[in-house]
Amino acid sequence: MKRTPEEEKQYQALTPEEKNVYDFNEREDPSLSHAQLLASARFAVKSRDTLKKKGGDDVVITPQDEIDILRDVSKWLNKIAPKIYNSLIRPITDAINRLNNLIERGIDWIDENIIDPIIEFLS
Repeated sequence: MKRTPEEEKQYQALTPEEKNVYDFNEREDPSLSHAQLLASARFAVKSRDTLKKKGGDDVVITPQDEIDILRDVSKWLNKIAPKIYNSLIRPITDAINRLNNLIERGIDWIDENIIDPIIEFLS
């Protein structure tokens, strides 16, 4: 894909790891836009780093991890590609809000279906 001068500048701002992911994804699916390639590169590297921090055999990405990853990708895009960030901010914000909602509903379910019955049983 031929990049515009602005896209080339954004591409050059990527780390070597992010460039590898960008280039791989571009080869695998040439229909992806520059914006999609940038976001997927950062998302992949941040996801890997999140797992790496957990260490060992812990390969569970929690909903909070997902929120942190999406926030990181959002901040990063705003820094290196503000125009792309502005076009993606709504979907990213919606995804973060959906995850927050799922977490809250999960906590409520656990409270109502596990913790409350245990407390009732012990009372």
